[in-house]
Amino acid sequence: ERKFFSGKNTELSKEAKKRQKLREIEKCVTLPLLLFDAENIVIAPFFTNQPNFITSKIVSGEVKFIKETEEDTELEGKIVLIESADPGYDWIFSHNIKGLITKFGGVNSHMSIRCAEFQIPSAIGCGSILFDELVSSHAVRLDCASSQLVKLR
Repeated sequence: ERKFFSGKNTELSKEAKKRQKLREIEKCVTLPLLLFDAENIVIAPFFTNQPNFITSKIVSGEVKFIKETEEDTELEGKIVLIESADPGYDWIFSHNIKGLITKFGGVNSHMSIRCAEFQIPSAIGCGSILFDELVSSHAVRLDCASSQLVKLR
């Protein structure tokens, strides 16, 4: 019979400490979003995504990263950054945004279609590496004509 909840050296506390150590190790490991074969686990290649640029406009401006729960924020005239290109963010189009950049999504995603419809310059699906760099910036240039995203400050 095991006693899981009594004393300092119970089976449960030993297991918890063991798993806590494993979790600390796991935090140090970063894998790419897609694994193509078993070798990618040993040597994990990080591919930079080529975003899908919508329109041929060029805009520069202040960026605003928003999360799903942030509907109460000032977006007018800003280049908005969101992680996914799903319909849950449709509300941003009522704020007269200057541009849109997403971490995930493709040319046929909901946001690609909406941006084309409203003629909003956008870079859809720029990937984790570029997106995380842009989130930490204050302003970017979104050049859809030459397929470029440039961190300004």
